[in-house]
Amino acid sequence: MLFAIGSDMGWRRLTDVPKFAPVVKPSRATNVGRVQDRVAIHADITAIQPGSTRRRRSSRSRARKDSHAPINTVPQAMQIEAIAAKLTVTTAPDSRRIRMQPMAVDQAGARTNNTFPPRYGEHSEAILREVGYGDGEIARLRTSRIIAGPDAVQVRESRSQP
Repeated sequence: MLFAIGSDMGWRRLTDVPKFAPVVKPSRATNVGRVQDRVAIHADITAIQPGSTRRRRSSRSRARKDSHAPINTVPQAMQIEAIAAKLTVTTAPDSRRIRMQPMAVDQAGARTNNTFPPRYGEHSEAILREVGYGDGEIARLRTSRIIAGPDAVQVRESRSQP
């Protein structure tokens, strides 16, 4: 659970709850003091929370009108209805379907099934041909090691492994 306490009044409201009285210290009366002591505050709050469920803590925080939010893992966040409906996907070369983050901006009719990214240098020759390079020029660039394709990465990977 994340408690969004950015003011002295918010801190007092939290620590006025009898359960949180053990975290009160004079050095924590101001935000500056709480920032300096944040690691210890986290430990103190964790020590008084065992056995308390997220639902119970959230309900109490809501009743006090405290700003709070659950901290989700990535898989949990991906199951939140508003996020799950907007996830993008791609299909890996081995046919695995990979769910990815939503687009940064909602756009009606936008494509959400994306092609898998190319391997290193996979399109280099096609792009060079498109801008006017001939086969001989491309071969010289490859021989001079100015361009490389996916095979260069595979060679490097195999060299780095014991």
